[in-house]
Amino acid sequence: MGNKVSIYLLFKEEKLSVKLINYLEKKVLSQFEIPFLEIVPKLIELVELKLVENQSDFSDIDSVFLAQRESRWNSNRLVVAFVKALGLALPINIYKGDFGLSGQLDYQGNWDNFFASFEKVSWKELEPLYNKCPIINT
Repeated sequence: MGNKVSIYLLFKEEKLSVKLINYLEKKVLSQFEIPFLEIVPKLIELVELKLVENQSDFSDIDSVFLAQRESRWNSNRLVVAFVKALGLALPINIYKGDFGLSGQLDYQGNWDNFFASFEKVSWKELEPLYNKCPIINT
């Protein structure tokens, strides 16, 4: 069994940025980006691959930090479904940050301050954020 791993998920432009972090050591183990249109099946495949490369598996996931911002509805919905599935299947802590259009979504110097900006939630409380557009009947 490997170290306890945290997953950090950030919606960034047209991609999902993913970091696997050893939370106790504040060390990034792996990081990659996935275009929104490729979230399925790449998110699960790449997380599993990167966990194995670091001698870990899904049971080593201790927490998920989800930095949400409004994005395409399907991409956000798929990522939230992934986090909810992890929360249902594993005894993990889930933290969410709804930063709107703020540029302060990614790590900027101090891990403790950065992670303190997230709110602990249950998997049941997670909701996808998506661009609100009016329905126009034509």
